Amino acid sequence: HTQQECEMRFPGVATAWVPHAIDLKKYQKESEKPSWFDDGKNLLIVGSEEPRKRVDFAIEVCSGMDVTLHKIGAESSPNAKAKLIALAKRKDCDLNWVGTVEQDEMIAALQHADALLFPSVAEGFGLPPLEAMAAGTVALVGDAPAANEIPLSEHILPTDDVEAWRNAINNLSDDSDALQARANEFSTVEWANRLKSAYKSVQ
Repeated sequence: HTQQECEMRFPGVATAWVPHAIDLKKYQKESEKPSWFDDGKNLLIVGSEEPRKRVDFAIEVCSGMDVTLHKIGAESSPNAKAKLIALAKRKDCDLNWVGTVEQDEMIAALQHADALLFPSVAEGFGLPPLEAMAAGTVALVGDAPAANEIPLSEHILPTDDVEAWRNAINNLSDDSDALQARANEFSTVEWANRLKSAYKSVQ
């Protein structure tokens, strides 16, 4: 979207898309399941409680479902945390407020989760979906830039369609090979190649 905007506002000026990248190997080394995971279906939502992250929407999606929603990430404010916990109770959502974790525990959670929910509507990139995919886990992502540029097309969902998200959760399948293949397109090696091509294009 940023590239398209630049091409529209600066016609005739060459542009290059060089998205963010991660070290995939970190997410593919096998880890033990976190002790706070349940025996049933475990879903993750990663990030703060800023409104754009839409934790409240994830709670609505999980309302009444036989799943546990684990919320990982530093709190934006105690008040926001209290409101979301109260909302989860009212909506009959099994919300496990995990908070901040070390990277090793985050990777273990990504590897063993059934899916990551990422309903955010404003992202500069959307790192958690890529991290989940590198770990072989489905990332269900709202159809909003720029996070919708990362996942497999079948995992991009309408931003406000609760039933579409519930259906996706109920019909999860093992797509680990396809997910990791897609994640490979955002490896640090690919990042270096894109940057090299961008520099060469202006020489």
